[in-house]
Parts: sequence; structure tokens; C-alpha cells
Amino acid sequence: MGRRSSWHLDAQIIVSDNFYTNPDLTRDLLLAGTFSCGTLRYRKNWPAQCPRSRKVPRNWQRADSMFFHLADQSIAAWADMKLVRINYNIPGDTVA
Repeated sequence: MGRRSSWHLDAQIIVSDNFYTNPDLTRDLLLAGTFSCGTLRYRKNWPAQCPRSRKVPRNWQRADSMFFHLADQSIAAWADMKLVRINYNIPGDTVA
């Protein structure tokens, strides 16, 4: 019989598209010990300080960005052809 080994992850990260990502799910995953990162579309329970429109603000140029830090997660928004938003709960400077 061969040597038995166990493989253990110290942290789990779920990466998803905007269909599955929302601030409530990101918070629930963090409470369960799982980190997450994903693009975000406007839905219910949207944080008040984050932009709701997908249109790029008039005074922004392409690649301009803005970060919103909530208690247990962050949202980054940047200008491309449309306003792109990403929601994450990964600690440290991993996504910034």
C-alpha cells in the first residue's frame, strides 16, 4: 500500500461572473470562511456609496478607477467602454 497524503487548502477563493456576485453573497461567503471575487451588476441591497449606473462618469477617462471599502468587503469601479465593477472580500493588497 502506498503512502497516504492529505491535501489541505488554507484558504478557498471563489471567482464568479456578475450573474452570481452580489454584496450579500460576498458577506455570507466570508462568514463561512470562503473568499470571493467577481464582477458585479446593480441589484437589490446595493451599497449607497457605489455608482449605480453602468455609464462612465463624464469627467473620467479610460482606466480611471475608484474603490469603495465596506466593513467586510470592497468594490472597485473602473472606466472601460462601460463602467466595470468588481466585488471582493480578499484581505490585504491582493486585488488593488
